Amino acid sequence: FAFCLGAATISHAANLSPILGAFVAGMLLAESPFSAQMRADLIPLRAVFLTLFFASVGMMADPPLDRHLMFIVSVALAIMLGKAVIVGFVVRLFGQPHGIAIATGLALAQIGEFSFVLLELGYRQGLVSFETFQTLLSASLLTLVVTPYAIAAAPRLRRFVNDLSDRFPFVSSEHAQTGLRGESTSDRVIIVGFGPAGQRVARALETSAVAFVVVDLNPRAVTAHESAFPITFGDAARSEILLNLGIEDARAVVVTVPEPQTSEVIIRQSKRIAPHVPVIVRARYHVHAPTLVQAGADSLVDEEGLIGEQLAVEVMQVVHAGKPHEV
Repeated sequence: FAFCLGAATISHAANLSPILGAFVAGMLLAESPFSAQMRADLIPLRAVFLTLFFASVGMMADPPLDRHLMFIVSVALAIMLGKAVIVGFVVRLFGQPHGIAIATGLALAQIGEFSFVLLELGYRQGLVSFETFQTLLSASLLTLVVTPYAIAAAPRLRRFVNDLSDRFPFVSSEHAQTGLRGESTSDRVIIVGFGPAGQRVARALETSAVAFVVVDLNPRAVTAHESAFPITFGDAARSEILLNLGIEDARAVVVTVPEPQTSEVIIRQSKRIAPHVPVIVRARYHVHAPTLVQAGADSLVDEEGLIGEQLAVEVMQVVHAGKPHEV
């Protein structure tokens, strides 16, 4: 908040739009390793900010109800069609199938909210006339109203394109690329915590060529290992972080944090969002095992039990061999 408000104040002092300063600050913060956690922390305030934002934009708009209304509708449709074509073309350039390209184009066809800021800035600076300002503002609001329906129709249109590709294989390369896309964006194991236990799990998965992603709340651990492992900063006890990691398509969730209370919250959040994803958890003490199982853990590693077994092995080796054996 201090960073965004400070940037807005500096921008205003420089006779620029304070909204533009806050936007630039948001872009800079989005590039930091703490971006996912910051978004999770700001989720409760998002509804309030969105309400204020769209209420203020709605107060600025004065859409005509005469023959100019059809002109505004035409402008909005032209913008959405143009953006859908451009976005779909870009997605196709990255090797995605036609169905994905069309669905993505529909989902991103609306005019972004930042356009309101640019329009108002241009109007205040005299670069845009009042008529043009109202026309573009009304068209932008219309695209936002239509967007939910376009997004709802996108999956059906994608299925239609997929069915078309089944009849005419040359139309799309959907089936040829599904496997590669699945390996890169889903079927990953989510490792929560990157202490010694988490690092052991990561090395084992890496050796077995199993895709994984690590989340840790310690910024030093993230900085130290980000060059060697796919690790991100965040609190896995927050549902927004788990969703950002793709838990709904995950292969499993491995909770390696030692605190039982934190592990219990992570387990419950994971099972609430993706009950079909197995959760493997670490129990530091035997007394915490029933609570973690009750929270929804599918598999549990009891540290005290493992230590007892290993101690028994060491005792037997020392007794029979007469010398200690280092583990």
